[in-house]
Amino acid sequence: MRKFVCSVFLVISIMSCNNDIIDKDISHLNIFQAFWDVMDERYVFFEEKNLNWDSIYTVWQPKFASIHTDIEAVTAFDSLLTIIGDTHVSITTRDGIGIDYFWDNRSNDLLFGKIYANYNFSNIRQYSNINLAQVTKSIAYMRILSNLSNASGALINIEDYNFSDGLIVDLRDCNGGYETGYGICDLFFSGSQTICYEQYRNSPSHNLFTELQPITIKGLGVVGSKIPIVVLINNNTHSMGNSIAFIIKDLTSGIVIGERSGGGGGAVKSVFLPAGWGLTYTYLRIYNQSKFTMEDGLKPDVEVLRSQEFWLDIHQKTGEDPQLAKALELLEKNAVMR
Repeated sequence: MRKFVCSVFLVISIMSCNNDIIDKDISHLNIFQAFWDVMDERYVFFEEKNLNWDSIYTVWQPKFASIHTDIEAVTAFDSLLTIIGDTHVSITTRDGIGIDYFWDNRSNDLLFGKIYANYNFSNIRQYSNINLAQVTKSIAYMRILSNLSNASGALINIEDYNFSDGLIVDLRDCNGGYETGYGICDLFFSGSQTICYEQYRNSPSHNLFTELQPITIKGLGVVGSKIPIVVLINNNTHSMGNSIAFIIKDLTSGIVIGERSGGGGGAVKSVFLPAGWGLTYTYLRIYNQSKFTMEDGLKPDVEVLRSQEFWLDIHQKTGEDPQLAKALELLEKNAVMR
């Protein structure tokens, strides 16, 4: 594996190495070299992304050697991240410009205020990164937002809602959070249970890893096993949102509605590259209860697709939401049949 710059990098994460420093060299070739080295030594999805990292170097090193401006480097990194295809890998320039493969697949954030009004939600409560509401007399709604952390069913009053005929868990546009956000899953089971697994790279080899390490939490059992669950996802359900969707699917007999989630089955660290640029990369893998990777996203049980134009036009004006409407249709039909 090629290395010609003897430089190390400052890891922003609290889990960083203490001897990392910022290289002062402003060469875009050095920025690329630093990027390549960090990924080579620490990245975890070479096999899943079908990446020949040495070939990446052979093709892209000459390109970066001929780059003289940040604009050219941004364009080059944008193309390179598309080849890598990991929604967690991103580059930041010295001026704070973000280069992120995920942007190409991101749907517009839904205007949830319009949804709440259009579907006559009542008793709407807003907790830290979680909204609760009553939809019908016997169907409740929980929306989980991005940046979820330190979560638990004990911190919200979901018992104040009637969900005897169903609970809708809305993870659309939930595109990131922290491991402590997994705690919200304690609503759906009792006792201690392994909800997912982590795996770390432990060798210079791209494909040698630790054994799977369980993540176990204690459940509260607030939402009983006989309660119908519907999980809503879209292609902006990413990272923490993606993981929680997998976990609830494993823990319950719930139905997943919407479109395939955006993936992001790992956790990230950030480092400084030369000249004040930055790199965020995936440093561990996350697996579901069945020990399958979450990286490629979750396929819905019931696919309900709408174009970007729909969300930008009709939805913005009316609050119409076909994915939520399908969830209500299935829960109300199930209530009649029970």
